[in-house]
Amino acid sequence: MLLACIGIVCLVTWIALRRAHAIAARLGVTGLNIATRILGLLLAAMAVQTMAEGLKALFPGLAH
Repeated sequence: MLLACIGIVCLVTWIALRRAHAIAARLGVTGLNIATRILGLLLAAMAVQTMAEGLKALFPGLAH
């Protein structure tokens, strides 16, 4: 089951990358700017969560 999920994700990624020019043309400059900002915000949130979990593991007294 795990290998099937990995295969599906790889296939979807491959399709998205093959169609990147068409997707970019359809989104336009404004759509690409919005997508970039949303994905940047998501990446920043994941980084903060990872740092918080690391600090909790390093300093167990912080996790009350």
